[in-house]
Amino acid sequence: MTERRREALTRRGLLRYFEEAFTPRESWLLGMEFEALGVDAASGSRIPYGGSNASVRSALESYLARRGGDPESIPLRTAKRAVPRVEAAAALLVRGGRALAVRRPPRGLMGGLWELPGDDLAPREAPARALRRALRERVGLDVGPLRKAGSVEHVFTHRRLRLHVYRCEAQGGRVRLAGPDAHRWLAPSGLARLPQASLTRKALELLLQ
Repeated sequence: MTERRREALTRRGLLRYFEEAFTPRESWLLGMEFEALGVDAASGSRIPYGGSNASVRSALESYLARRGGDPESIPLRTAKRAVPRVEAAAALLVRGGRALAVRRPPRGLMGGLWELPGDDLAPREAPARALRRALRERVGLDVGPLRKAGSVEHVFTHRRLRLHVYRCEAQGGRVRLAGPDAHRWLAPSGLARLPQASLTRKALELLLQ
């Protein structure tokens, strides 16, 4: 018996299944950070490929069964490739008892979500030096001494990110954004109530514990 060749379930392949006959729930999103996987828009959590009645695989099996197809023809996911490691730095930047939050532009990865000001490290750039540069370039502020709170890690589909987290105070001047599309000064405890990605939640848990 000839063994059926199996291929990875790609984003394009999954879209083709849906577009041809199966209509996904409105809360499913596809693209960018999550590639071939569905995501529940309400919670931001992944809808698993297999192992659940609410999984992407079960949806495709249901579609094929209704049309007399073979569920075993659904492609299996292959082993993931190693993702690159990236480092970044961000700060709980305080002025007069209020902390600065910035919002990402609406398009792109984590678009429209709020986060702490900062940026990726350039090659061979030290975290503290990178943070001072990022704060000056992206929000137009110079800061006093940097006090490191620690670091957190988060794995995206396309990269593994280690975020170095600091506390500091603004030395004066006004916010001038270059990258983020909005900012707010608010009590540190209020940062957690803003729409934000898991990476920012991890950083705030470290900073506000």
